[in-house]
Amino acid sequence: MQLQLTHKTPGGKLVRLQIEYSHFDVEKVKIAGDFFLHPEESIGDLEGALIHFSRDISVERLMQKMDAALAIRSAQLVGIDTRTLATLICTAIKPTESTNDFDY
Repeated sequence: MQLQLTHKTPGGKLVRLQIEYSHFDVEKVKIAGDFFLHPEESIGDLEGALIHFSRDISVERLMQKMDAALAIRSAQLVGIDTRTLATLICTAIKPTESTNDFDY
């Protein structure tokens, strides 16, 4: 399944997420928007940390994964933070009991 999400933060920054997931885990997350990441090459590290995790992951654990990925190159997000990204992702992928989560 694939999900695309666009969100405007309270600070006015736009975040676009493209998430590919199965019934149980997230397979891929692409992040874009009008925020900054220095160095820019760190986006690959950040997106690489967002592969193959359970859909019921906590915001705190997802933040830890992203913070560790950013630390690889001492990268800095400007205009958004990992808590905001983690909250958006966790809210979007939260397993539900709806029929959308089951194949018939």
